Amino acid sequence: MREIFTDREGRLHRNTVPQGLVQPRAWSRQLERYRMKMVLPMAEVISKTANPFVTKVGEVVSGASSFYDGHLVLMGDAYTTYRTHLGMASEQSAWHIMQMDKVWREEGTMEEHDKTLALYSKKFILLNRAMGYLGLGMMGPLTKTLAALLWLLAKEKVGRA
Repeated sequence: MREIFTDREGRLHRNTVPQGLVQPRAWSRQLERYRMKMVLPMAEVISKTANPFVTKVGEVVSGASSFYDGHLVLMGDAYTTYRTHLGMASEQSAWHIMQMDKVWREEGTMEEHDKTLALYSKKFILLNRAMGYLGLGMMGPLTKTLAALLWLLAKEKVGRA
């Protein structure tokens, strides 16, 4: 990571190396390492990119989904931002709205809503990580992530999640 996020001028970037500042050697190493794992059209586009930029892909989970006695409610990517492996943004937003509708119709409380969203996010964070590790062939982290997901599902099944 240090090599990838250190630009041509020797400056270490925390999240993004701007276009045109990526070290050619670091870019070449990454292309060599991952080109064979990419689908052909993606490999071709990335290989032909003259001035690449590099950005870390991560995830963020808010500590709570509602604030001020439910007057401010986070939904979609404002609550949980996933890595891009699963393409969850639209699905997550729609699901959050459906869950909030239950609160508005008094079919559940805000506290239940918060717990439901937290569990949903935890499951998909783990599933999303697993997809990334699988794609990279990282079997150790994949195994640990799948074990954590199975543990969470088991806890959910017995009502302890």
